[in-house]
This record gives sequence, C-alpha cells and structure tokens, in this order.
Amino acid sequence: MLKDSRTNRFLIRLSIFALCAIAPISVIYIVVRLLVTPSGYGAPFLFMLDAYMLAEALFFLLVHLPRKWWINRPAAPYAPLKTRAQRREMLVRSWDATPEPRRYVQMYFYGAPVESLGREDVKRWLRWRLWGRYSLHGGKETEGLMVDEGELEEYVQYTEEVLGHEFPEGATGNEGLVVREEPVRLVRRPLMWYGIIGIVDTIAFVGMWWRGFSLYARSAESVRSFPLRPLSVLGKKSPSGAFSYWYREHTKKARENGHLPMLFVHGIGVGLHFYLPFLKDLMLSPRQQGVGMIALEVLPVCNRITAPLPPSEQIAEEVLSILQYHNWENCVLVTHSYGSALAAHMFRHAEAKARIGPMILVDPVAFSFHPPDVAWNFLRRQPTTASEWQLWYFASMDSDVARTLTRNFRWLESSLWREDLDLHFNQAGRTKDTRVTVFLSGQDIITDVNTLGTYLSRSDQKVKWYRQTPQRRSQEGWKSKEWTGAEQLEVVYLPTLNHAELFEETTPRHLLVKTVEAYTLSARKENYLLGVWGIIYHPYLGSTDRDLENKHEYDDKKSRMSETQSGGQYESQQCPNVENDSNKIRAQRRES
Repeated sequence: MLKDSRTNRFLIRLSIFALCAIAPISVIYIVVRLLVTPSGYGAPFLFMLDAYMLAEALFFLLVHLPRKWWINRPAAPYAPLKTRAQRREMLVRSWDATPEPRRYVQMYFYGAPVESLGREDVKRWLRWRLWGRYSLHGGKETEGLMVDEGELEEYVQYTEEVLGHEFPEGATGNEGLVVREEPVRLVRRPLMWYGIIGIVDTIAFVGMWWRGFSLYARSAESVRSFPLRPLSVLGKKSPSGAFSYWYREHTKKARENGHLPMLFVHGIGVGLHFYLPFLKDLMLSPRQQGVGMIALEVLPVCNRITAPLPPSEQIAEEVLSILQYHNWENCVLVTHSYGSALAAHMFRHAEAKARIGPMILVDPVAFSFHPPDVAWNFLRRQPTTASEWQLWYFASMDSDVARTLTRNFRWLESSLWREDLDLHFNQAGRTKDTRVTVFLSGQDIITDVNTLGTYLSRSDQKVKWYRQTPQRRSQEGWKSKEWTGAEQLEVVYLPTLNHAELFEETTPRHLLVKTVEAYTLSARKENYLLGVWGIIYHPYLGSTDRDLENKHEYDDKKSRMSETQSGGQYESQQCPNVENDSNKIRAQRRES
C-alpha cells in the first residue's frame, strides 16, 4: 500500500485520471480522424497510433459498456437461512459479536442515527439479512424465502432490546447498505491496463516456474480469461474445473518426517505476482525443503475479465478435488485478505474441513463480513488518502472484483466466526494439529482491527459484548501478547503496517515465513529462535513445548536482546481506529 503523503496522493490520482481518460480520448480521436481524413493515414507512426486508438475505442464501446450492463443485472435469489432456528441463531450471534450495536446499525443505514429509523426500515433490513428479501426505494422486493411476519416482529423486538431503543411505526425512507441489490459501481479500465496485467501475469508465471512450481491449468485456460494466458498451455490439466494453481511436490521424506504441506489462497489484487517474495522466502528456507505447496489462483479477483466464481458449495468441492488429487489428507492453510472467504467455504464442507490442519490468516476480512465495515470501506467509502485511492481504483472498482463482492457475494456463507474456530479446535476425535494464527495490521484501511482483535481474543464469552463497560469492551492486552506457537489461537499485531504490507516489507514477511515453518514442520523437530525477525514484534517464536517450558533460557535470551529491541521500527504502539464513524459516513455519502 502507498504511504500517505501529498506527493503520493497527487501521483495516484494523476495515474487514475490518465487511465480513465484513455477511453474517451480514443473515441474522440477516432471520430475526428474519420471526419478530417476519411482516407489515407499518412506516416507509419500515425498508422500505429490510429490502430491503438481504434482498439481502445472498440474495447470501450464493445466490451466495457456491454459488460457494465451485464454485471448490473439483478442478483439471483438468495435465501441463506432455511429455518426459524437458524435465523434466530444468526441474529443472536451477530449481536453477540458486536461491541457497539448503535454504530453497527448506523453504518448499515449510511450513518443515519438510530433515532431516525422507523420500524419498517428495520424490518426491510432484517428481511434481507435473514430471508434474502429486500426492496430498494420502497419498491418490489427481490425474491427470497417467504417471510413470517410474526417471526420478523420478534427479531425487531430483540434488536430494540439490544439497542435500548424502540422504533416508531412506519418508514422514514432510510435505505440500508445492501450492495448485493444496489447498482454495481465500477470504473472503466483501458485496454492498456489489461496489457499491463498480462505482462505481470507472465512475470509471475516465469517466477513460479523458475522456483520449481508446476502449473495445473483449467482446460482451455489460455483463452478462458482476458488478458489471454498463452503460457498456460505448458501446464498440466487441473483436476478442478474452476481453479488453476501452482504445485510443488510434497516429497516422501517430508511425509515420513511428519511435515505438513501448505495451501495458499491469495487476496484481491493482480494475482500471485504480489506474493512472489513471500513464496521465494519459503522456497529458500532450508527447513522448507521437500515441503509441498499449492498456490491457488482465484482469477475473478485478479483484475481480469473472466467467469465468475462458482457457488460456495462448489468452491469447497473444487478445492477438495485438488487436495484429493495430490493425496493431501492434512495441510496448513494460509490465506490473505479475501482468501479467508474461501476458508469459510471450506469450513462449511465436511470433507474439505477435515483436511484443514493449522491455519494462518493474514489480514482476514471474513470475520468482518457481518458488520458493515468491509462493505463500506471497500465499496462505498469516498477515498481521501493515497492508499484509499489505490484500493478504490485498482481493487474495488474493477468490474470482476465488484461483481464478486456484490452480485455474487453471499455474506453468510463467506463469513468466519469465533465459533467456527472453536469447533475447529474441539472436533470430537480430532488428533491432528489445529492451531490458528491471525496476523492483523494496525493501520488496516479495510477492517476495524481493534474490534476484530478483541473479538478473537475475548476470554469472557459468557457476557454479552455490548453489555460490557467501554473499558471491558476495548481490551487491548492482545496487542502486546507474545507469539508462542503453542496456543490454539494467537493474534499477532503489527501496529505500523497497512493492509497487505506484511508481504511487502522484509522483516514482517520473515515473521510470517517463520510462522509457516513452525506449523508445517513436525513438532519432533528441534525448536528454533526467530532472531531479529519476529523478536522486534514478539520476543519469542517457538514450535515445541520443550523450549517453551525452559523459562530460564527464554529469559536469558530475552534480556540479551532487549537492547536490540529498543528503538525497533516495529515496537507495539497504540493504533487509531479506521475513520469510519457515523458523522464521516454521512459526510462522505453527501459528497458521493
């Protein structure tokens, strides 16, 4: 992510303006050329310019505009919860995972105060959340399950109890944040941009191949997305019809030693190119020799023109088919950002879930789908900082990314909950490793890190979170807690990093590599100390109980390194919340 500065804000906005201007300039240029010089094109360089401008104009008129209309078709009916018990459980779970219910509701209604909402406004919102029915601007509802009005009234009363406010009868016209039903907002990309994506994809292909990975491509992969992927013809056929992936063999020696292979799922961006330094560090690690890896390619979130993602049940089955093909009975799952949504799909599929062992979730967004923070910050926020502009144009407003997160998005099936992790830890008869580490970036512009970290680390689960005092709700001990590798759930707080910057900066990336090593390597192997990597963040990172119990040795090592730690770039510090309070939301809505 770009660091925020006046220079970076100017450069990123200039870049966006230049890319957006190519299409209209091309159309105007072609029209003028046809009117001024209808025949004869003059010098060769002018012919090349004409050809490029014509290509850009045709791409805008024949590809972008029709796809914009196509993507904005109404979403398919979606009824996430089939029974009354499921709906009741989901409503209670959502409120239990919310420290500030009023802020929660205000953000869903574009910052409108709770006192300004009518009973019918809240009913319409709950119909969408629990039945999959919603009407925009008071119009006809989209299809979904038939709504039991008595049951709905019960949920409104429960919401009133949580908020401590009784809604007046009637509707006030306040619309909810329902991106699945609203018009899809996207910003045009020129043909040049897709040419750049093609070059980046080719660099990633060469980089992965050079590091010993083999491509398993879908059938006709070379022509199934744009820009085209001609080098995919050199790969093997993928056992999945929906995903291509890169594979490194899990050797017989690694299996005998009890090492686990790694499944990696990337986030929204330009594909695996962004993650090459991370994968390179893993490949160069002596401890990772022979450990298998699969790097999944999720093309609909890679700034490409391609087919949409399949339904969540099929996603889990497709990933399962890949694991079965390579005989992976157990693996370490590593995800970044949107990749955590695919982890949620696997959690809801019994066979796929059974093959997940330890998990490492970097900047996960799946825990934050039930509150409105991710939807607002990713799709509706008016950008102000350099990193927000970068996120807005190069991720949020891409046509296929926007389609994935709106028309094809199912918030419930893509959500992870603390209860999911508890079930992961406590499955009956489970004997394999199920530890989880979550990396949170303190300056994350997508998720509310303070709320998420507290949600994952809360020890007092019996008391309603929203009923606790502000001091109890905002526990921050998790920010300074040391990573040991021995606990079932650990949260690593990186106070100075923005979303995805862990993969960009060497020191924190090495911390992630060492964490992957601790999870993939057998516990029988000798424990090891991170050295200056991770110690700057957390003093000790181990992988067996033997050294963790040797407290005297640990204290000696810690004291010897105390001088090195002082003044470190990544000392734990207080991190402000992402600016998304209700007043700012209302101001941004007026501006947009």
